Amino acid sequence: HAYHSSCANILNWARQAGLFNDFSEINQLSTDTKIAHVFFLPAFDGHINDPYCGSGFIGIDGQTTRDDLLRSILESIAFVAYELFVFLKQDFDKYQGEENFRFLRLAGGVSKCDFICQTIANLTKLSIQRCYAFNYASGIGAAFLAAYGCGLIDDYEQFEKIITVEKIFQPVQCDVAEQNFKQWKSIIPRFGKWYQNSDNLSE
Repeated sequence: HAYHSSCANILNWARQAGLFNDFSEINQLSTDTKIAHVFFLPAFDGHINDPYCGSGFIGIDGQTTRDDLLRSILESIAFVAYELFVFLKQDFDKYQGEENFRFLRLAGGVSKCDFICQTIANLTKLSIQRCYAFNYASGIGAAFLAAYGCGLIDDYEQFEKIITVEKIFQPVQCDVAEQNFKQWKSIIPRFGKWYQNSDNLSE
C-alpha cells in the first residue's frame, strides 16, 4: 500500500491557476503517450528523501499551451506513483522474496483520471484496476490489517469481498513512457533542496 498525500492539492492548485475549470475536463485529454517536452515536479510537500525540494515547470517555451502544462502535471503524478511502486517492490523483494505482481489497484479521487491510470499501467507494465467508490482505501486498509493481526479475520481473501473494480487499464507496450520518466527524473536535482538553499541565502 502506498499513499501520495499531495496529489489532490496539486490538482486543486492547477484548477485555481486556470489550467482547467472542472475535473471532468481532465479526462478529455488523450491517454496516448507522446514524447514530453514540458515537465513538472509536484513537490508541494517535498520529494522522496528531500523535504526541502521545490515544485516547478521546466521546458516551457513560446509554443507551450495550457494543455501541455496540465498534461505535465498529470504525468508527474503518475511518475511519483511509479517511483513509490519501484521502492515498495524493492522492499517487498528484499523481505518477502521476489514476486511478479499481476495487477495494481488505485483508489481515491485522483484515480478517476484515465490519463494517470493509463500512464501508471504503461510504466509498471501491469494491469491497473480502478476501484469504484473506494475513496477511503488507506483507512480501510489499515483497519483490515489490524483485524487480520488481531485474528478477527482469517485471510486476505476476505478483503476482496468489499472491493468493486470500476475499470481496468491494460499496459501499452511503448518506450516513450519510460523515456519521459527518465527525463523527468533528470530534472529533480534542479529543484532539490530549493527551500533549504533559500533559507541559507536569507540568513
